[in-house]
Amino acid sequence: MEPVLQFEPGRRIGAVYFGSNRFEVEQALGTPNAQFTRTAKEGDPILVFDGHGLHITMDSGGHVQAVSVFPPNQVLVAGVPVLGRRTTEVVAALVDAGVSISRTDVGALCRGLGAHLVDCDGIVDALECTPA
Repeated sequence: MEPVLQFEPGRRIGAVYFGSNRFEVEQALGTPNAQFTRTAKEGDPILVFDGHGLHITMDSGGHVQAVSVFPPNQVLVAGVPVLGRRTTEVVAALVDAGVSISRTDVGALCRGLGAHLVDCDGIVDALECTPA
């Protein structure tokens, strides 16, 4: 059974709180496996925690600004499990749960929650969370 991470919009995902510094993140998760930026010359550092299925984006001040969650984790958004499921089914369930959805070129944005369903192949492959 995959771990189910608690998502509190605007506050935290699992043990990672938005606004935490790197020390606090490493206290919660251990040392990252790797670090990269989205572009070679600039960009905010992204800490990779393979053992936790997480990528954590830090802002220029060294604080958590976004968390990307990957399977085998599971996350409940408004009570709906999202990862590894067909995007159309997840979106329908979220709308039924009262979540406002905007489709994007790579998935769906859960407006007001700071949650973006990332879909590359019709399946929710990741959940990107930011403060709402």
